[in-house]
Amino acid sequence: MIRDYWFFFLPICQKLENNKDGYRFNCLKEVLLQENMTVQINILKQPILNMPSDILNKSEISITETIESSEQLQKLLFSINDLSICPGVNNITNKINELGYNEAFKDVCDIWRHRKCLLLVPFMSQKCKFCSSIRNSLNQKHRRTKVIKSVKKIKLTLSNETKQKKLMLLRKKYYKTEKAKKRAEKCVN
Repeated sequence: MIRDYWFFFLPICQKLENNKDGYRFNCLKEVLLQENMTVQINILKQPILNMPSDILNKSEISITETIESSEQLQKLLFSINDLSICPGVNNITNKINELGYNEAFKDVCDIWRHRKCLLLVPFMSQKCKFCSSIRNSLNQKHRRTKVIKSVKKIKLTLSNETKQKKLMLLRKKYYKTEKAKKRAEKCVN
């Protein structure tokens, strides 16, 4: 059984980083008109099942209805062409790799995105709310790794008396060095 499909797509061409003459083509937006005249919309190879309400109201797109005329199809294609795609997250790829952020992934165009990225953004917004939160999350994670908590007390219990005396000497030595360090910091300030 052969089915008829019509594909409409907006391609993007990207130069490969490691190859001088290598290029890769991907589809940013795809519209698939099926045999029963229903429409399937894909953004970056991911199907859009329901659009955000603010985008839906402005663009007059209806995914669920069937196409009845060529004018309706043309109107749909132009309105999909006008949709804004979330640009994802840029300039923090080193931080994502360094800190091992699990909520981000690379899409088909090698752009870092949040796992819950909406792909489509409202007309006034620049990024979806999830992708814009990645930078704050990474900065917070980076700050947490920088803060080194000092050990306040050394607690060890030993049964042998000689080991306990050695432990007490180590504790005294540790506390003296901590005090000397704090005094030196105060002098420097």
